Amino acid sequence: MRRASFPLFLLLFIVALPLHAQDNTTLRVGHYFLTADFDPHGQGNRPELIYYEPVFDALLTLDAEGNLLPNLATEWTTTPESMTFTLRADVVFSDGTPFDAETAAANLNRARTEGSSLVREDLSAIDDIEVVDEVTIRLLLNRDDPFLLRRLAGFAGMMISPGTFETAGQMPVGTGPFMLDREASVFGSLITYVRNPLYRDPDAITLEVIEYRIGNPVDGANALLGGEYDLVILPARLTALLGGEDVNIRVVDTSIYAVNILDREGTLVPELGNQDVRCALSHAVDREAYAQVTGGAALRPLDTITPPGWYGHAGDAVTYPYDPERARELLASAGVTNLTIPSVTSPALQTRHEAVTGFFTTLGITIDTAVTTDATVVAEFYGGDYALIEFNANPEHFSLFVQEYILADGPFNAFGAVDEDIEALAAEALALPLDEAEPLWQEISRLVNERCYFIPLGVGGLAIVSQPYVEAETRFRSNGFLYLRNAELNR
Repeated sequence: MRRASFPLFLLLFIVALPLHAQDNTTLRVGHYFLTADFDPHGQGNRPELIYYEPVFDALLTLDAEGNLLPNLATEWTTTPESMTFTLRADVVFSDGTPFDAETAAANLNRARTEGSSLVREDLSAIDDIEVVDEVTIRLLLNRDDPFLLRRLAGFAGMMISPGTFETAGQMPVGTGPFMLDREASVFGSLITYVRNPLYRDPDAITLEVIEYRIGNPVDGANALLGGEYDLVILPARLTALLGGEDVNIRVVDTSIYAVNILDREGTLVPELGNQDVRCALSHAVDREAYAQVTGGAALRPLDTITPPGWYGHAGDAVTYPYDPERARELLASAGVTNLTIPSVTSPALQTRHEAVTGFFTTLGITIDTAVTTDATVVAEFYGGDYALIEFNANPEHFSLFVQEYILADGPFNAFGAVDEDIEALAAEALALPLDEAEPLWQEISRLVNERCYFIPLGVGGLAIVSQPYVEAETRFRSNGFLYLRNAELNR
């Protein structure tokens, strides 16, 4: 059935899409989700970086392994109290506005005061910004934040032409190698970028045009096989349709799905302060069944909070496989019979929520679930009124996940729960380079799993599938972000 559907889909695409000359200057990309707008400071979904990276340069950038590299900033020095950046002196925005220290400071002040909640949190360690001279800025810090530099390689560090702050969502103007071509774009289905003639290093870019075509991912796979696309981004499960084809497939795990036991000290539900009770909940969950019900082939069962291959993964971590009898034994040892736990979800998340909480009812545990709106559910998650939630996260790095969800001052540690062992290990790890610190983060991963602060459920991924002639098309961070400005086509 699937094979027979390919010619029909290809016919639809051939009718609907213009044919391009087979040159090496236009990259045609199929994607299945659309960005809300083009203002990087207003974004809250890090995987959408693909739509911003062609237009905007950030102060710094990252290589495939996550190492920091110069970008608009050529040098930087750090102390616990400040960060000082030396900026490029040869850069202009695509509208001709010069990039300088005043512009960089204006962007960072805008991002940290008017940006999305994610961007504001990324920059929350900045107390003030000094313009030292035309090519130097100094960030004055209210605390030491070892991941601030990494965040300045993403949305928070992207530079917008200051005269276009008010219109950045509709007409982005950056210093990157491409510009949005609104006349050649069709909202909801096609985004077209063309070369920026004022880009500082034109010889570094071989492409003239990048097109993102947004639509059904199965249609995108068919268009790739028919030669209409050079590269597609798909849910990982769809790679099964491409078996045996002459394409390059790269699958990257991007999202973890888990139950977050927010009330791990027992503030709302005293029983949750007992590790045996938390671990009983973990034993109660059939992860294979959860994955099939909620994601099918898009999800793989997960029994540790860090998937294999991720930074910080500990292969010897304690796990809690599906074992209802063991769950009952742990509850009995804790003296728990009937238990009610408050939780919250939203319509978009309700199927997943019910799929996992249904396992708890077999233990005599009632999950008292409130249903809020999709727009407010994240605020409700971490407002301090609910003891556990089913959620998914796209952590940029396990060390950031620990800072955000586990450390006492993390924004998503709803009750400010403290684990002194993890706090001490994190303080030591944050003072070291990432490669030296990984054994410490692995020990934190072991403790998080052993103490059942989360119930890992599944891991979901994206597939980046390209024609054999597409080269240098991706530079991955730890969560599969995709960079296309440096792609080369060699047909």
